[in-house]
Amino acid sequence: MSIKRKQPLVSVIIPTHDRVKLLQRAVLSIQNQQYDNIEVIIVDNKSTKPLEKDLLDFELNIKIFRSEKFMLLPDSRNYGIEKSSGELICFLDDDDEYYTDKIKEGVEFLTSNTEYDFLYGNTVQIDTYGNQIEISSGPIDIYNFLRWRYIHMNSIMIRRHILDHIKFNPLMAIYEDVEFAGRLLLMYKGYHIENNHSIWHRDNRPDQLTKKGNYKRVYNN
Repeated sequence: MSIKRKQPLVSVIIPTHDRVKLLQRAVLSIQNQQYDNIEVIIVDNKSTKPLEKDLLDFELNIKIFRSEKFMLLPDSRNYGIEKSSGELICFLDDDDEYYTDKIKEGVEFLTSNTEYDFLYGNTVQIDTYGNQIEISSGPIDIYNFLRWRYIHMNSIMIRRHILDHIKFNPLMAIYEDVEFAGRLLLMYKGYHIENNHSIWHRDNRPDQLTKKGNYKRVYNN
């Protein structure tokens, strides 16, 4: 008689600051996953009003950690990693979403292919009106990635032990995700799943960190 292996715990890390409605949409996309063993690590980055758990009435294992001072995004993500317990780690921006099979497909691949350290799927970019702008997709190739930046943090799943050796750069106030993904590609073995795993809402709100005007600057960098 075969013994069924316990599903690995997946930690989803979400930094947030004063965006409860958007956060609720993001967490709902986690509740809708076709996978059960998930913990949601929410880093309340010194919101004006402390984030209360009753605002997140979902059937999920949700843990909220409030920072004592406002942190840049790299520090928020690193703090979330420290507080997480999962064998596999994912990230989700509080204004974005997952497709329902994102975590299931990631777990199945990494469980069956132990030689890989991380993976990423495609990210669908959506405008204010719900129209698809484009799909971010590309190979495991550092040169193509630095030119086109098609790996979004929402699309990545990474083994926890890798994060003992690689963290987000706290000196970078912006594009720390590009730098982090670049180091992953250079230092570890990754895999690209050619399926849509995450949604990036590019609706150009005033509180968005990445805006149209920034693209020329990152290209020059």
